Amino acid sequence: MIGLSMFLAGCQTAFDVQDLGGGRYGMSSLACPACGGASQSAKLAYEQAAEFCAAKGQIVITESQNNAMANAVGAGRTDMIFACVDQITEEDTSDCYSEAFANLSTTHDEFVLDKAIAMVVPPEEGFPFVVLASEDKATEPEISALKDVGGVWESCSRDLWTNVSPQYRKIYIAASNEILASLAKLVATKTTYGEYAAEVNASLAILDQQLGGIERDARAKRAAAAKEQMEAGARLNSQIQSLVDKATAPVGKPVYNCTTIGNSTTCQ
Repeated sequence: MIGLSMFLAGCQTAFDVQDLGGGRYGMSSLACPACGGASQSAKLAYEQAAEFCAAKGQIVITESQNNAMANAVGAGRTDMIFACVDQITEEDTSDCYSEAFANLSTTHDEFVLDKAIAMVVPPEEGFPFVVLASEDKATEPEISALKDVGGVWESCSRDLWTNVSPQYRKIYIAASNEILASLAKLVATKTTYGEYAAEVNASLAILDQQLGGIERDARAKRAAAAKEQMEAGARLNSQIQSLVDKATAPVGKPVYNCTTIGNSTTCQ
């Protein structure tokens, strides 16, 4: 019954954090099947990494993570690489914008500045038809304001991206670069406001699709992991039953395994 007790014991552990250099760290953890397997080892690794970063006054950002079964009966292992970064909140970003735009209000006409902000920082649903239909090009005062607002948007938004994982950060930066390229054409009067708005809407649509793709991949991985864990659970139950059968078999009485093929039965 020693083997049985080992299968069922609530054993989980996280190993010491390893300094990988360059501000990156490694963490590994193990969890038994009864504890939750790979899902629990992943939770344990993240909690330990978060505690490590919190001790530095920072937050944890996962750079890569591999969750897998450590054995055939569902024990889980997680190997994680992470970084500790200073937390940038939505409030911090909002304050960054407010301070910068307040400074710009001293050098630009209020109406021109408001229009520039509305162009550079589009609504979440994208630009409406009235903007898409515009055939106007930027005037000299608008060009100056657009340049300054574009610089503010790039600076303030990129600080926030340090708080997301690399796969998301890469997508956000690519979308940002596309929008800034569109803004550069508007500033150079190569495009109208309507053409600029259409390009930005297209960039936002691609961003939304890419973010959705990450979520779909994550759901597929979770489903595959759940299936694997269920199969491992079935193997564990089979092994437990085998141990129980052997432990409860009458002393001195042999246990036979019989196989029947047609009219012939063979026992061993």
